[in-house]
Amino acid sequence: MRAYRVLTVLLVLASSIMAIHPSAVAQSLKERNEALLVRLQQVHRLSETQMAAVREIFSASGYLGEGNPAITQHPLTPTG
Repeated sequence: MRAYRVLTVLLVLASSIMAIHPSAVAQSLKERNEALLVRLQQVHRLSETQMAAVREIFSASGYLGEGNPAITQHPLTPTG
């Protein structure tokens, strides 16, 4: 019975999170890019010198990034 309650709470929580409009959780381009750059450095084990070069490329552009998550559709995802 306890497992059923926990599962119910988790499902309600997941549904609530998915129902939030993307603009309510949207971050600025700068914040999204910073998260991207941190992941990039961790995954590819880039040095600080390499990251400085990548950051320079990103800072030279006013729109470079992963795209607008509020409108981007990825056809191979469950929501796409």
